[in-house]
Amino acid sequence: MTFKCFRSPRPLNFRKFAHAGVFFSMAICAGLFFAAAVHAQEKLKFTIEEECTAFAFGPDGRIVFSVRHPVKVKKYYLERADIWMASPEGKKSRILTNDKIVKTAQPFSFTVQGISWSPDGHKLAIEMLTDEETSDQGDTKQGETTELITDGGQEINVEGSKATGIPDSTRAQWLADGSTVVYLSEAVKPRMLYVIRSVVPSTGASKPLFEGHFFSAVAWDAKRNLAVAIERNRDMSGPFKLVSLDLLKQTRRELASLFGYEGGLSLSPSGTKAGYYVDGDTIEIRDISSPQKAVDVRVGMGRFEWSGDEQRLLLKKGPGNRSGDLVWVHLPDGNLDTVLHSLTYREFAISPDGRMLGVEQPGTRNLMVYSIP
Repeated sequence: MTFKCFRSPRPLNFRKFAHAGVFFSMAICAGLFFAAAVHAQEKLKFTIEEECTAFAFGPDGRIVFSVRHPVKVKKYYLERADIWMASPEGKKSRILTNDKIVKTAQPFSFTVQGISWSPDGHKLAIEMLTDEETSDQGDTKQGETTELITDGGQEINVEGSKATGIPDSTRAQWLADGSTVVYLSEAVKPRMLYVIRSVVPSTGASKPLFEGHFFSAVAWDAKRNLAVAIERNRDMSGPFKLVSLDLLKQTRRELASLFGYEGGLSLSPSGTKAGYYVDGDTIEIRDISSPQKAVDVRVGMGRFEWSGDEQRLLLKKGPGNRSGDLVWVHLPDGNLDTVLHSLTYREFAISPDGRMLGVEQPGTRNLMVYSIP
């Protein structure tokens, strides 16, 4: 704060000034309190002024993000996106253009739904929803696919496959060996249950994992080659089960039978705690090593991520496809702290080290990156 001094146009009344000093001191104290409150808020590091559709923090603080890039081909307006990279300081560069992703002469639209990094920070999996024309009569086919690229934008093809990337896949993730990708494939439509598969792009070797088991959701712990999942019988009978999975050994350990599951499965940064919505208002948290006891936090429906120290959850309140305000949820008491002055945002993510917060502005979809105090 900067103070400016002015010469008084007339002699000062020291009696009035003495009384004013009390109020001046109070004002100074109030100002210091306000400054401290502002300092405690997240501090803006930089803004990426692009129409971002998805973004993800890498292990080293870099940010990969997709930027909407519609194009006109013949009589069609097609939805497309380019892939960009930003340094931890906000310097950005485009690493893959939308035309390099499209491998067909037919009209082809795609939107990027999610991006994940390999544990070593050198490879990426780009999850896309696609819409392709299949006939001259205008018939179209919708699908889900995953593009695999390096952090420099070079495509990684699956050996022996005629398709680009991994077709019919979602939630793809590179494992710690840097050569294996695990992903979900839809088993019960529409998006009710999935099976887990793996593929090694360099050899084309592909196989199902945990055959005979079906999952509502999976949260990867890629650097440890592990996962937690919500398992269900294929006919949707019986309880939801929280299970721990070793993706290399293909061993499964049942952690708990759940009274319900309403989405939001998330694994803490250390891989030791799992959180999920057990009903429409309550987040349930279990320690993987001692899953018999659960901590329930009633906060209302939303989407959440873990803080770096795992003592708080960052919650975006309301439906996942709408903008909402962010709050810190303290564990285990459930006390709330406002974030970013209660402004609303469409999407958010916390960096793996817990030091940065990215939010996507409604309207412009600019990406704003803050430091977390």
